[in-house]
Amino acid sequence: MNIDIGGVTANYRMRGEGEKVLLLLHGWGVDSRIFEKLIQEFSASYRVVAPDLPGFGTSGDPTGVWGVDEYAKWVLEFMDALKIDRAVFLGHSFGGRLTIRIASDPATAGRIDRIILTGSAGIRRKRPLKGRIRGWMFRTLSRLFPALREKFARKFASRDYLAASPLLRQCLVKVVNEDLAPRLPRITRPTMLIWGKNDTETPVADGYTMKDLIPGSRLEVLDDAGHFAFLNKPDGFTRLMKEFL
Repeated sequence: MNIDIGGVTANYRMRGEGEKVLLLLHGWGVDSRIFEKLIQEFSASYRVVAPDLPGFGTSGDPTGVWGVDEYAKWVLEFMDALKIDRAVFLGHSFGGRLTIRIASDPATAGRIDRIILTGSAGIRRKRPLKGRIRGWMFRTLSRLFPALREKFARKFASRDYLAASPLLRQCLVKVVNEDLAPRLPRITRPTMLIWGKNDTETPVADGYTMKDLIPGSRLEVLDDAGHFAFLNKPDGFTRLMKEFL
């Protein structure tokens, strides 16, 4: 299904007839298709809604260089357009950033019933020396030799950066430089954190940090699972979700 939100034509999936809404927000570089198993599992008891965020899947691009604030604002406008007053939020990776932003603002926290964060981004870790050197080399060489920027990107930049369009590359740089840790203590909604023990994108240490900072939150770690724990261990993941909900 498609709908125009703030100048962005958005694709979204919606299934189920439940009174409560489960809103699924995907990570960077993927789209709502990643949630197909969760949609099937929960559509019997929830109206499950999963948008392709602007710039991903078959949704249109954002209307500018968006950061977390702009994407979070768009999510709220999407909810308004679908007449969703309140929802259970599940945020994966980048979708977790947006969930944290909305949940930590008293003006918007009321739109959330409960929160599930899985492999959530938002903790800005100090990059290892090797990573800092690579980033410095990419920025310096690109500035000195702009015509060769793409060649340097292939050598030094991350996979997410390489896969993104020029606009989304600017958005990505803006997003990853936002540290949401100071916002975590402001979250008052019931929160469950589900992490894959072998997550290399957002290490399980981030999950423990979030647990310590979000009042009353609960952390569950799934063995033999990585960044996409809901795909790696679907039965264990859905069991935890159902217990929490």
